[in-house]
Amino acid sequence: MESFSRRLPSAFAAGEGPDIFLVSPGDFLRYSNGGVLQDITPHLDRAVIEDFGTALDSRRVDGHVYALPMETEPLAMFYSVDAWERAGLSEGDIPETWDRMLDVGDRLRSRTRAGLVFETQPGYFQNVTWYPWMWQGGGEVLDRRGNVAFDSRGTRQALQLWQDAVREGIAPRTCRPPAT
Repeated sequence: MESFSRRLPSAFAAGEGPDIFLVSPGDFLRYSNGGVLQDITPHLDRAVIEDFGTALDSRRVDGHVYALPMETEPLAMFYSVDAWERAGLSEGDIPETWDRMLDVGDRLRSRTRAGLVFETQPGYFQNVTWYPWMWQGGGEVLDRRGNVAFDSRGTRQALQLWQDAVREGIAPRTCRPPAT
């Protein structure tokens, strides 16, 4: 992916960019501001646009659609039933708030196991796994007009959640590669 991410801007700069390509929502504005995206709104049924709902918000500028979302699946968290039971947790302890999630993560951690794990490798996947936390807090990357809306209370709260989890030792700063 790294060599592709370098070649794509070079191809557009040379006037030889592809007609169709994939970019993360985090890179959308770079290509929109660079003028290489085409308005695809006239080619979409109104029902299609409505079906995408808010997933299109980060692909619109001034009400026009310039890209379609990909990978819009829900984020899920998994836990070890054995670790859960060893920590004395029950179904009633399933967290419904971020503070409670940090409390449960603190109870689940041990010398050899993190209590909560977030994607720590900087890059697209880290962004994709972090966005749902931002959205839970009411934050957005872009507003309906396509303007940057990143500096918001919800965004700061989600960043604070990840920072608190790492600072308090509940989540690791980096993840070890899987054992082979």
